[in-house]
Amino acid sequence: MMIRHEKAGGGTATIFWKTIGTGGDYADVQAMLTAGFYRGVMISNVTEDSNITPDANGLWLHLNGYILTMAAFQFIPSTACTITVVGNGFASEIDYTQTVNDEECFDTGVNTTVVLYFNNFKFDNNSTGTGCLLAKGTSIHYISDLLYELPNKALSG
Repeated sequence: MMIRHEKAGGGTATIFWKTIGTGGDYADVQAMLTAGFYRGVMISNVTEDSNITPDANGLWLHLNGYILTMAAFQFIPSTACTITVVGNGFASEIDYTQTVNDEECFDTGVNTTVVLYFNNFKFDNNSTGTGCLLAKGTSIHYISDLLYELPNKALSG
């Protein structure tokens, strides 16, 4: 998929996006990153079968109205980078089901220069582990229009 963007001062720049999902360029997000591409748009629901590990090039992911099922897998950047996830409203969703305590979907660890941008999607947290949140670490988070669905879990003392 090719998208043309207008550049400041005139002209256009061509940015190539890879499609992710059934019938797309790649079956899942990590496969796209492994192949050396960093901008992806989902064209169907996708289930990850491993952690998603962006490198210094980061990740720009458009959920495009589909569901990214992470199960207990996480986004774990290998180094400082920018990760952007956007959707088309709350039909766009990241579904996270962690069973281990204190494991977040976006685990930036001690990478203080990881920047996370989340816009216009639903984070459905079905985790049974205690302390499993959207993101942890010392990264910078920019969040707008995010529907955060809490786990259906009793509070414990």
